[in-house]
Amino acid sequence: MNRFKSQNSILEWIKENAWWAMLFGLPGLGGLLAHFAQWKPMELIGLTAVLAAAALTASGLLFWRSVRLVQADAALKQSMLQRGLTLDEIERLLSLDSDPPQPPRTGELAIEDLAACLHRSGIKEPVIEEVFAAIRTAEPAIRESLCHAIQGLSGKSGDEAVAKEILAAVRGLIGERK
Repeated sequence: MNRFKSQNSILEWIKENAWWAMLFGLPGLGGLLAHFAQWKPMELIGLTAVLAAAALTASGLLFWRSVRLVQADAALKQSMLQRGLTLDEIERLLSLDSDPPQPPRTGELAIEDLAACLHRSGIKEPVIEEVFAAIRTAEPAIRESLCHAIQGLSGKSGDEAVAKEILAAVRGLIGERK
């Protein structure tokens, strides 16, 4: 599972920084190819051999690492069995996530996220004032629902909220009609 998390974070980093590569990488690549055009064929063959050896070494190290991880996992399970743990206990221990649990969201954090969402969406002051007046007077469960509903209306990017929809959600959840 951690392997997938790291692959996703790498892909996210590439997506976020792809324009830097296009902006600075492509002209640099053109200059590099122009520089290689002046090399003798034997120099290019030597460079290719060195790069191929580095790629093979890196691949070998990655495969060796994965083999060692599997061996360590097998050794852990073997030691658990030797200690006399039942299969249910082993499953429970192995299913525990190594990441510490996230602290529960407090009302202050939800309101802070909501304010940032409203600001990014460009919502005007009267609407923001009505939203926070409703939040201030609402019960805790309704308050949490309001924050989630408005953040849901703002979309994935957090800046797609529309004032009419926000007011409709607020008025619908607190039961007012204006």
